[in-house]
Amino acid sequence: MLLVAGFVVAILAPLVAIAAISVGRHAPQPPKRLRWTVILCAVTTVVTVFASAIVVNLVTAPDTSDGIAARAGSTWRVLPVLALLEELSRYVVLAGYALGARFTRSGREGIVLGLTAGLTFALLENVLTSMGPGAGSSASGWIRFMMATPLHALLGGLMGYLIVRAREQPTGLGLRHIEAILLPTAIHVCYDAPVILAVAYWSEEMTLEIAGLAITLSAGVELALAWCVWRLFSASATQRP
Repeated sequence: MLLVAGFVVAILAPLVAIAAISVGRHAPQPPKRLRWTVILCAVTTVVTVFASAIVVNLVTAPDTSDGIAARAGSTWRVLPVLALLEELSRYVVLAGYALGARFTRSGREGIVLGLTAGLTFALLENVLTSMGPGAGSSASGWIRFMMATPLHALLGGLMGYLIVRAREQPTGLGLRHIEAILLPTAIHVCYDAPVILAVAYWSEEMTLEIAGLAITLSAGVELALAWCVWRLFSASATQRP
């Protein structure tokens, strides 16, 4: 029961959050831009999920078991690549469409659209995870709801802000766009690393202390990111588009 409830909440939460953004006072205009952001992010997410699976399979030995520990070990070896693929899936939509030069832009609007892009990715990833090898634990859905879903949203928000600010600078546009990709990627790796490392190397001998430490480290990264995005969002309120 807890297993089912966790994944139901993990799937419903991004939907509710996206709906709230669409009717909130900070909803981007025109409204169809938000809808197309969700649609395009859904497409890029599906592509990224398949690409990530291919990358993981390439580094997985043929005789390796299909357990969670073995999967975590393979993921650990290509973690930066997987994080980069996920961030690129958001970047191409945000930079290529949602925050395009033809729209009025502000740092706050970049964060809102970035949050939407991240929530869309989290929604589809939660759906796919509920059917994958990581769905066996009754805690997995709740962890995705409380940690993974907010992480994707916050990383999208940070990326959206950086893309908008990159276009406001007279020089170094290319480098600033690279920063908009690599900074969220680096944070993503820092968030994923403790838990994946713990599962990969201490799976059968996992203790409550090791699990607690890994989750605490990941949660610390996420809380720092939340504080940063909130500060950027608040500061953008006094800035004109």
